[in-house]
Amino acid sequence: MKLNGNAYPEGSFKIIESDAPDMEIIDAMLTGKGPYNVPVYVVRNYYNQEDCNYIKDAFCEIIDETLGGNRIEEFVKVHQIGSTQFKKTTLEYFEECERSSADINRLIAVVKDDKARNDFMFEYTFKTYYSHKNIDFRPSSYAGKFCNMMTARRWNNNTELSLLAHEDSSQLLVAAIDQYEICNVKQVIALNLCVENSNGAELILWNIAPDMESKVSLGLENTGYPYALELLEGIDYLTLKTYPGDLYFINANYIHAVSKQKENKRISLGRFIGYAAENKVVYWT
Repeated sequence: MKLNGNAYPEGSFKIIESDAPDMEIIDAMLTGKGPYNVPVYVVRNYYNQEDCNYIKDAFCEIIDETLGGNRIEEFVKVHQIGSTQFKKTTLEYFEECERSSADINRLIAVVKDDKARNDFMFEYTFKTYYSHKNIDFRPSSYAGKFCNMMTARRWNNNTELSLLAHEDSSQLLVAAIDQYEICNVKQVIALNLCVENSNGAELILWNIAPDMESKVSLGLENTGYPYALELLEGIDYLTLKTYPGDLYFINANYIHAVSKQKENKRISLGRFIGYAAENKVVYWT
C-alpha cells in the first residue's frame, strides 16, 4: 500500500541548528505555522560533557538497581527510567509517573551547572516565554496528578534499527478515552537531550505524517508503531547525528526512527510538548 498524509513543502523540509534556544522556532513547530515551521531543530552543546557524564552515570546506576528500569514491555525493547503514556490507560500512566518520580528527580539533581539544572529541558525558558504571551505552560495533568518532566531511555532493539519507524500522534487516541488533555494536541513535538551517543546512531525522519485512513488500514491508529520500511521507500528523509549535550526538537507526527549501531550506547532524555488549547501548552512523556 501507499502511505498518504501531510508532508512539508520542499523549502521547509530541513533542519535548523543554533547555539542557543530560539523560542520563535520552537513555537512555530508547535503551532505548525510560519516560516520557521520545520521538522527538526537542534540546539547544539546546550549541556556540557561533564554534566552529561553525571547523568549517564546516574542513569546506569538506577538501571542496575532496578534491573532494567520500570518499562517492562516486549513491544518496545528499552531500558527506561520514568513513565510513558504509550499503550497505557491514563490512570496507569499517572500512577507510574508517581512511582518513578524519585528516580527522575535523582537524574536532574546530578547536574552541577546551576543554570542547566534550573532550566532543565528548557523548563524555565518555556515558562518565561509563554507567560509573556499569556499562555499557561506546565506538565500535563489528570485527576489532580501531574506527569514527570521527562523519561530517560536506552533502546535495545536487535533489528535493523535501534528504534523502529513510528510516529507519536496516534497514541493520543488512547488519551481521548479518558479526556486526558493531551488528546487535544494537534502538533506533537518531541524534545530530546542526547546524553550519550558514542557509536554515532542517527535520527531518521521521513517527510510523511500518515493520515487516519493509512493508520487504520495498518492497524496502527492507537500506537503509530511500527511502520514497515518498505512503506517508506521513495519518501524523502532527513538524518541527524546528535552529540552529548545537544537538545533537539522533532515533529513527532512524522514517521521517524533511530539507526542501528553495533552496540547500544545511546542514552537520551525526552518528553512531548503540544498546544492542548489556544492558551495552554503542556508536556507529557
